[in-house]
Amino acid sequence: MSPFEFIIQAISVSCPSCNEVFATQIPFKMSEMTATLPVEADLHRVLPYGAVRSCLVTICPQCQHSWWTNTFNRHYFLPVGIAITPDVDHPKKFAHAILTGRKNNFHLLDRALLALNGYWCAKESNQDTSKWLTLAIQELAIAINDSIWQNNRSRYQYVLAELLRLSGRFEQAITAFALVNNSANLPQELIDNQKNLASKKNSDPVLLTNKQVQQIFFPKLINELSNEEKEKQEVTQLTEKIQSDFSVANNNPFDSITNRSNLLPPKRPLKATV
Repeated sequence: MSPFEFIIQAISVSCPSCNEVFATQIPFKMSEMTATLPVEADLHRVLPYGAVRSCLVTICPQCQHSWWTNTFNRHYFLPVGIAITPDVDHPKKFAHAILTGRKNNFHLLDRALLALNGYWCAKESNQDTSKWLTLAIQELAIAINDSIWQNNRSRYQYVLAELLRLSGRFEQAITAFALVNNSANLPQELIDNQKNLASKKNSDPVLLTNKQVQQIFFPKLINELSNEEKEKQEVTQLTEKIQSDFSVANNNPFDSITNRSNLLPPKRPLKATV
């Protein structure tokens, strides 16, 4: 499947608020995330069409309840000949969801993530993003100031700093970047680079390098690669020691048991490497 190939499919769902059954759309197939796909420095994967991201949100045609699509109950009706979700401009679906979130006092972080996705969806729909960027900063700042939740707070602090840089609020961005700590699990070079761009009053979007994408989104793979590299080093060191000891054994007329034992294979089998 191409990295930019997506298949959108209609399904039937029931509204968790009024139980209305209707048809909506979901991404049926999406290319898997890889280290080579484009990811911007605000940590969002760049999608080719706003329609793909807009499928994250569904609007009930009966009561207008709007929220994450995966919170609507899957229904057994075929998505044919029944009511359908309103045909709304892609980014505006996220605006409807934010209003639902405010009305129902849903979690502040959910609202912030909706605003972020609305901003990214506007970019992917080739629309003006200035109002969305302002809203995303506002909602994310409110969420970060809420002390109830703790998970990944520092990473969201970084995202807020990057949004401030993108909006041209450079002094605020520099202050926000300074609050990002190790718990964000982000490469320090990335934080330093974005902070440096802010100090230079540069508000241009930046793509992450493949290495940075791997470090941020595939840390387990990095660890596996590190372990493999460690084993390669062990094999190299063992080979060098064998060669050294073999040389000593051949040149020393008083060949000792110690030297001979060093020529034996290690007790722990090493992983084969290419």
